[in-house]
Amino acid sequence: MCIRDSFVYRACDVTSNPYLALGALIIAGIDGMKNNYVLPEPLQFDPTILPEQARKAKGINQLPSSLSVTLKSLQQDMVLMNALGPKLSSLYIAIKEYENTHTDTLNFMYYLSLIHISEPTRLLSISYAVFCLKKKKFNSDI
Repeated sequence: MCIRDSFVYRACDVTSNPYLALGALIIAGIDGMKNNYVLPEPLQFDPTILPEQARKAKGINQLPSSLSVTLKSLQQDMVLMNALGPKLSSLYIAIKEYENTHTDTLNFMYYLSLIHISEPTRLLSISYAVFCLKKKKFNSDI
């Protein structure tokens, strides 16, 4: 009998708060152990290449595609909301909703020009900002 005792988690990105992300993983792990959840079979392929219907049949859920969808998912996750507590969870959600509302009007290039950082880091930041703006424009065109 082969027992799987580890897993790989790759959904976090550089925009997440590493402390909250790690805390959420720990809380989810504790909840899984308390409730005897079983890890699904490991995937040996990229699940995004599957059509939506095939992903659903395999029980593969798509990650939230926007901050607003992510916040709605968080608000429905009582394990994480209880772990954060009422004050921190409501404050976190309020801040993220404010960010989500106001980032549409930001001029990323202007704000990046105000940051006094090394030139290679500035170029990387500007490249990332341009990528985000292009992605946002592409997503809004759909």
